Amino acid sequence: MKKKLTLFLAALCLAGMNVWALEPNGDGVYEIGTVADLQAFAELVNGGETGANAVLTAPIDLEGVEWTPIGLAATPYTGTFDGQ
Repeated sequence: MKKKLTLFLAALCLAGMNVWALEPNGDGVYEIGTVADLQAFAELVNGGETGANAVLTAPIDLEGVEWTPIGLAATPYTGTFDGQ
């Protein structure tokens, strides 16, 4: 079941459909604990929220995941990303 859900979410991501919402905690920091969180954070930053701050709350394995960097030439990342 987990593999089917992962494939389903990956297909939605490739189709450009965001199925998760990432919200900052009470301190305004985004807590990143999953691949989906990390992808949503990259989308947030690359969409213009370049000063957003984040903290990594769990190890994330991006093996086999198509990845877009956080921050681009047109929208460089200026926030703090605490990788712990």
